[in-house]
Amino acid sequence: MDLPGFGYSANSHKDHEAMMGLLMDYLNLAKDLKCLFLVCDSQRELPEEELELIGTCFERNIKPVLVRTKIDKLNQSDLSKLRKEMKNIHELYPMLETVLVSNKSGKGLPELRKIVDSLIGKVGTLMESSNTEKIEGIS
Repeated sequence: MDLPGFGYSANSHKDHEAMMGLLMDYLNLAKDLKCLFLVCDSQRELPEEELELIGTCFERNIKPVLVRTKIDKLNQSDLSKLRKEMKNIHELYPMLETVLVSNKSGKGLPELRKIVDSLIGKVGTLMESSNTEKIEGIS
């Protein structure tokens, strides 16, 4: 499920609350859901609602994977802030799997593929056999 712009304040508070309610309903009703990839821009701090999603996943036996994107756009100061934020998140949720990725450089994509492979099988092998160097569309 893709929720573009979910974490940004461009949506009204009412719209954001409605989306959050729908998402929580989905997590409560999706009996076969095994994993949720929470894909978030690393240039912004993770909002409280998204941290709640991680907790909800653990409560429902859904494996959350936090994917922080656009790491190539961070300067040293921003990287330091991200590391501190990630440390705090991992103190709350020590079992949380986190991947830092850059579509531009390809950093983190092999690790992300391994996670996907472990869930559904031979994705990495299929990608390599089609001569694809990196997954397109992850930025």
